[in-house]
Amino acid sequence: MKIYISVLNGPTDETFIRRLPLLIGRALVESKEVLDLNDYDPEKLISQQHCEITLNNDGLKIIDLGSKNGTYIFKHGKLKQISKDEPYPLSLKDIFVVGPLLLRVEALE
Repeated sequence: MKIYISVLNGPTDETFIRRLPLLIGRALVESKEVLDLNDYDPEKLISQQHCEITLNNDGLKIIDLGSKNGTYIFKHGKLKQISKDEPYPLSLKDIFVVGPLLLRVEALE
């Protein structure tokens, strides 16, 4: 399964296509699919292994991996911090915050 994620406030409009499960951060990890956002984060607000998006029988989930600055999601017009190591439901078109970036789940394929 692939996920499409757009950066909404980067220097360019860019959509990334990656396989699930997906690790989001600043580091390359040999054994996992990674969305490396190092180039978008000059202030190093994104942790090396910041969060992960998974898909299972319960649907799409986002998990904060103990990041330094937290992972946030917009739900019902409010910004909510995701608890560390607890999967949180994620839906298509949801916007979440990783470091200085607004990211949106565009599609699954």
